[in-house]
Amino acid sequence: MNSPNALLLILALAGQPAILVQNGPSVEPPRVERELISGGMIYRSGKLKFTYQTSGIDLELGTEKRHVDRNRLPVYTNDCRSSQCFLQPRTFCGACIKQFEFVAWDEGRQRVFFAIATDISQNKPWILAGYDFKSNRVTRLGEFYGGGAGDAVISPSGRYIAMKGYGVCGGCCTSTYLMVADLAAHRMGTEKPQTNAPQEPRVIVTVDWAGESEIVYDALSHKEGDCNAERKQSTGGVKLLDIAFR
Repeated sequence: MNSPNALLLILALAGQPAILVQNGPSVEPPRVERELISGGMIYRSGKLKFTYQTSGIDLELGTEKRHVDRNRLPVYTNDCRSSQCFLQPRTFCGACIKQFEFVAWDEGRQRVFFAIATDISQNKPWILAGYDFKSNRVTRLGEFYGGGAGDAVISPSGRYIAMKGYGVCGGCCTSTYLMVADLAAHRMGTEKPQTNAPQEPRVIVTVDWAGESEIVYDALSHKEGDCNAERKQSTGGVKLLDIAFR
């Protein structure tokens, strides 16, 4: 754990051998700044400037500039809930893109990760994707459902991303859950539910990796429906083997 006083979230995925190996603890991700512009968003994280707009994605890393056309984004006709695109299932469908969120910047490996929502409801389907500066490729990495994702932390090897998934737990609270992306196997996973006791809604504050196979977190929980109840702080950890992947 990089900072003992930090609140940490655990997410893990089991799977194939790591494709990139880097020893040592995970590095705290740079702060992400977001700015609304006409028809899109600007995100800044460390040395990266990432702009999403109707024409696609513009990336600036120092003096290096890249542009990813919108039709290269991995959003297809079969991702749409309604008949917005009348093409083949694996054909790009720009009408499906309803919301765009920056997820993480892996500066050491020069990879940026983002999520695309294909519906406008409060809890909705998302596509996790990544762009690699070295190969100039956009890759679809998995799908998840909910209100979005945040506070992503990349594992020491670079194979996994642990992050918060957001959802609604009632009229007065927002809950978060552990979510992990396996970048090698292109799949997503969440913590397996505990069956021995009822789970109270919780808010996970921050996330980190304790090595390559475990994620640690601190969370605040409270009774569902009781908006004035005092929140209880808890600390926990989750092994990759306790993550259910799909």
